[in-house]
Amino acid sequence: MMFEKKKEIKTDLELEDDVSDFWKQHRNEQQERRMKRLPRRVSIIYDLQKFGFKIQKLTEFQFRITKDGSDFAFDIYPIHMLYHNTTTGRRGEIRGEVRLIPFVRNCFSNHRKERMTDVKKKLQ
Repeated sequence: MMFEKKKEIKTDLELEDDVSDFWKQHRNEQQERRMKRLPRRVSIIYDLQKFGFKIQKLTEFQFRITKDGSDFAFDIYPIHMLYHNTTTGRRGEIRGEVRLIPFVRNCFSNHRKERMTDVKKKLQ
């Protein structure tokens, strides 16, 4: 009779360890990817200065965008491309790095139009 190989049967605890190790590795890989994207996205944020915006670095992962003569402030979180309109409290996601500059410019433009509309309503 031939020798039979014993099948390795993993216990529940060993399976949990495998799954846990998988998710730890996945989190680490995600973090590495995010950190690789950060310098490129930060440089895009600083490119806003070419359009007259002021950039204030609040943390490594948060930037405040303002413009002279405006009471409007806008926070951007480059790791996940999220924003927070500090004036209205609105939060959301910026879809794609290439849309960052047009998105911010549009937000400031729309805010200015809203302010002009408010002033006109008050004068009437």
